[in-house]
Amino acid sequence: MIIIEDLLKYYPVNLLNHNRNIFAEYLQYLITKKIFNCNFGFEVYLSGSFYNRLKFSINRFSSSLEILSASIKQDVRNKINAHIKNSLELEGYNVNIKEFKSQYKIEIQTDDILTVDGDSENENDSPIVINLNYFNTEYLFMGKMDESTESFNINKFDVCTRINTIKSTKALTILVRKIIKTNLITTVEFYDLNYFKNLNYNIYREYFSTADQKILLKNLFEICKKIRKEKFLQQLFKCVFDYSPDNCSKTVEDKAWIKSFNV
Repeated sequence: MIIIEDLLKYYPVNLLNHNRNIFAEYLQYLITKKIFNCNFGFEVYLSGSFYNRLKFSINRFSSSLEILSASIKQDVRNKINAHIKNSLELEGYNVNIKEFKSQYKIEIQTDDILTVDGDSENENDSPIVINLNYFNTEYLFMGKMDESTESFNINKFDVCTRINTIKSTKALTILVRKIIKTNLITTVEFYDLNYFKNLNYNIYREYFSTADQKILLKNLFEICKKIRKEKFLQQLFKCVFDYSPDNCSKTVEDKAWIKSFNV
């Protein structure tokens, strides 16, 4: 089991008060490795907020992993989850996996976060939770899987492995499609939308039906209206590097930028 001091070496000094976030990110790396090193790893693809953090170095933490697959059924998901649980427990972690439809909450107790002197972090005894979500590729890709994926190596901390992912050029499109399909958006997803907007990324219309294309930005805007400023700022304060309340307030107060994406 790794100690927190070994992880802090990978982060700038201004993030050293983010021990739980840093350890959660390490666990995301570790769980990703467990998934792609198991027998079913070649059948799945990493997407979502952790992928965006890996690929684009977005300056925020997250607490989710999104896995895409064309073929993985419930029994295989159960095997992957069991593999994750067993692998982490062999490394000394106390793990509990709870199922909520296609979403799984992987809970790791914070008293497992060891310090260099052998003590444990005791400032918060609630578990670190990693949300693991499985999505069918047809659901998000509309049958365009072959042209939408790639692979690359991750190498950070003591984690080194090759993973399959969505193409970076399609990251915004898949994010928007997931938001539209689920009719839900998280604080981190809204933050990432703004990040991609500032990079002038395109939303590829061929990933949406003809009917959806006509009202795509209108629908996206309506869903984003659910984001409330107070809660948004509270959650960003906990996960964004160099948090600026003024900049974040502007992002959420005037959401007109959502209607100006390139489609």
